[in-house]
Amino acid sequence: MTSSLSYADDYATCLETHSTLRIYPASGDADLVTALLAIAPTKTQIKSATPYRRKPAWFLSSKGLLDSRDTRRHIDWILDRIEPATVALNNLRCAGAKIDIFSYWVSRSGDGGPMLSPSQLKRLAAMEIEIGWDVYFAGREKIQPKA
Repeated sequence: MTSSLSYADDYATCLETHSTLRIYPASGDADLVTALLAIAPTKTQIKSATPYRRKPAWFLSSKGLLDSRDTRRHIDWILDRIEPATVALNNLRCAGAKIDIFSYWVSRSGDGGPMLSPSQLKRLAAMEIEIGWDVYFAGREKIQPKA
């Protein structure tokens, strides 16, 4: 169910954005997530003993797939794909999986920021999915203290 909001694909205060559904299955089996959701991931991650000690993970990302600087479009793109699999997501969560959406957002000027619509908030709440942002400021000059 795509939201009926009007997107601002040329979002004036955003330089770049994308969003990623992240699932960290308790079983450690990303292939199981693919089978349960019937959705192909854009990336998976296996457990690693490297210094990062990465956890097994399953990702569905809009990175490089959408030409929009409106985070709302990226989030709807993910929600449209996973909403039919709500029961499977709940089963994964009940089995101990951590599920969220994380968005990358680069500010053009340091003013403004990403937004969510009320319909997106309802959809996220119905699926019990948290959302967060990794925000960067590319356009703002560093303010020097006065001497």
